[in-house]
Amino acid sequence: MNTQSPLLENPRVRIALSQAIDRPKLIKTVIKTGFPADRFTPSAMPGYPQSEVLKEESIVLSNDEIAALEEQGPIKLLVSNRDLSIALAESLQQIWSRQLGIDVRIQNMEFKSFLTRLDDGDYHIAYLAWFGDYLDPITFLDIWRSDSQYNRARWRNPEFDQLLLKSSRQSDPHKRRETLYAAESLLMKEMPIIPLFWKSRDYLISPRVKNWPKSLIDLRSYKHITLEN
Repeated sequence: MNTQSPLLENPRVRIALSQAIDRPKLIKTVIKTGFPADRFTPSAMPGYPQSEVLKEESIVLSNDEIAALEEQGPIKLLVSNRDLSIALAESLQQIWSRQLGIDVRIQNMEFKSFLTRLDDGDYHIAYLAWFGDYLDPITFLDIWRSDSQYNRARWRNPEFDQLLLKSSRQSDPHKRRETLYAAESLLMKEMPIIPLFWKSRDYLISPRVKNWPKSLIDLRSYKHITLEN
């Protein structure tokens, strides 16, 4: 979400938009694969706390807040022209209209133009995926630093930045993960993004294949894999 937009600068509005979404239902009816995301870093991250991050109490927007949204115009929901992205946008449009009475207008375009609009800040909400490059929470959290080129939400939080900096100086792995978890809790408390789902892939593996390694980032060594007769 573009947190610098007057429509979405209020964290209560962002949280209400997130809480309105029934993620399991969205996955079942539209996405067809994956797991509901209650935070940004995947729950399968090795060594990372498995419990949900700090959650805000249920948000009910006041009549004044709804009126302010209506007065400032419809929310622009920007997506690429992929079929899945458009279908997902249409579902979110219906959810937010039905649950919150908010008018949402969908704009779809080819991916290059889509990214240009995001970089220019010419949007309210956009649907985008992120893939971690390596097995560490920082590959998911570092993009929300105030000075990150990938922080298209334009979210700025000095406390979050300091927690990431603190984690980079900690040699104790357990304490470092606790610091990163605190940073993610802050991220989810202010909700500049709405995590929807963690992608998954299905593999059909013959019983003859032994020692097939699990891989959160879908990169695996075949060194110890064997094929039995």
